[in-house]
Amino acid sequence: MRFLREELHVQDEEITLYVHCHTTDIDQHRTITAYWLNTLALPESCFRKILIKQGSETSRNVLLNGICSIRVYNVKVLQHIYGAIQEYAGFDHLAWLF
Repeated sequence: MRFLREELHVQDEEITLYVHCHTTDIDQHRTITAYWLNTLALPESCFRKILIKQGSETSRNVLLNGICSIRVYNVKVLQHIYGAIQEYAGFDHLAWLF
């Protein structure tokens, strides 16, 4: 989040948050959502959806707060990242920039 905010100047309004977890309990969904919003210092408007993953009987490493997926829908940010990859890797792929 620091990289997105400070280096790429991404505004909170451009960020969406999805949470993946194992529980179907609505109260836990609220707790998990609050955890990620507080941890990432994002407003509730950034939250989109909880995706529930079915566990198996042999699962041992269940994450209490699940995992989150951060998405930024901004073409300029994408072009900046692709340009940086090209610069660091030392090649040109013009189709990435347009």
